[in-house]
Amino acid sequence: MQSLAMPAFLTSLVVVAAMGWYIVELRSEIEQLQREVQAARATTSRPQRDPASSQTSGAAAPAAAGRVLTEEQRAAMVRTLGGPNSSLANPVWFATVQTDPEAVAFQKQIQRAFEEAGWIVKGNAPVRFRMKPGVYVFAADEDPPAYVGTAQQALEDAGIEITQSGRGYREFYRQKKAENPNWIGFDFAEDQTYVIVIGRKPEPTPPAS
Repeated sequence: MQSLAMPAFLTSLVVVAAMGWYIVELRSEIEQLQREVQAARATTSRPQRDPASSQTSGAAAPAAAGRVLTEEQRAAMVRTLGGPNSSLANPVWFATVQTDPEAVAFQKQIQRAFEEAGWIVKGNAPVRFRMKPGVYVFAADEDPPAYVGTAQQALEDAGIEITQSGRGYREFYRQKKAENPNWIGFDFAEDQTYVIVIGRKPEPTPPAS
């Protein structure tokens, strides 16, 4: 009787051991499956980057086109100024926002047109204060020489919009300095009659809605 009980007992131990091993393996597989599910969820919840959008955000925005004096504009300007190789020898003074490369390049184009018409460039002063974009013409006195009007007309004939023009700037400058010695403006030389100011390029006007 004892000899029959022993094999049965051993068999029970083997079965219990096998079941224990199976439970351990099953639990291990369940834990592995849970880890895979969590990893998949994390990947799904993470926002996917669009390759096209990432390239767009990484690339620099195209620079806005600078102002260019076309051949037709240059010819119109020279014609108003007196024609090519004119012997008028009228003076012209410039002031430019020299920290802005676009304004510097545009001023050079305008200056070349004046020089082609025989005008004498008397100076190109830096603008030492922040001003609104655009092109300005300021006359020193209330009754400037006729060539000041010719210079402004040449710009307008070339399609260059004058943001602001004015007369009597020399007296205006004196008054502002008397009110505030730290005020900064265009300090005209003794023989200077006007100045053409080349500022930054104006922003394009948005279309009407």
